[in-house]
Amino acid sequence: MKHLYNGVAALLQSSIPELRWIDQDTGQLEYYTLRPGLDFPAALIDVSYPQCDNIGAGSEQRCAAEIIVRVVFEVWSDTNMSAPEEVRQLALSMYDTLDLIRANLHNCKIATGETLYRVSVRSEKREDGLKVFNIAFKTKTTEK
Repeated sequence: MKHLYNGVAALLQSSIPELRWIDQDTGQLEYYTLRPGLDFPAALIDVSYPQCDNIGAGSEQRCAAEIIVRVVFEVWSDTNMSAPEEVRQLALSMYDTLDLIRANLHNCKIATGETLYRVSVRSEKREDGLKVFNIAFKTKTTEK
């Protein structure tokens, strides 16, 4: 799992300079009193193996991996149609960052050879001035 986390984190860091914080998702957005301890925009990465199958009689397994990249933005500008165009475009620039993440991770190989495939993007409803998108990627990996 660590190799997948490191591969995704390194790819984000090298290809998307707009991201100011890249870290493992340890609940930073759920357990804070004043403000999460990260810089925005941020990418929080979580790796899970929802399915693992044995290969032959040994200990080797082929695992389906799911990587969730939570992309976090502070919301300061208006996106309503009455706002000045430059204000709206600044507020909507979060979608440009999401497009960069898709372009640099979907159908791309990380350093250890696994190819990532984007499978969904969902936004979270929040009341704390943050806009959060969950981008799910899938891949397969083999472990001994």
